[in-house]
Amino acid sequence: FGPALPGADSSARDLAQAFRQHFASRRRLLVIDDVRDPERLDPFIAPGASDLLFTTHSRRVAERAGAAIVEVGPIASAVARAVLEHHLGLG
Repeated sequence: FGPALPGADSSARDLAQAFRQHFASRRRLLVIDDVRDPERLDPFIAPGASDLLFTTHSRRVAERAGAAIVEVGPIASAVARAVLEHHLGLG
């Protein structure tokens, strides 16, 4: 974020505000993994400002966050290996 980012002792809200200001005029995709509390997403949600993708194992969290739910089931080991090899240029 450069020098505009508040110091390490800043609160999550301060950091989220710095994030929103820094990316206010830029397209971006924010990915947050393993969300357990939907309220933790609030500082990063700005109307029309960004796309937010988050993962969670909890349907309750997704519903409380008002998210579109896409269930992803397990992937077979052979398929996972083939995808990884393909993207690594090994297959």
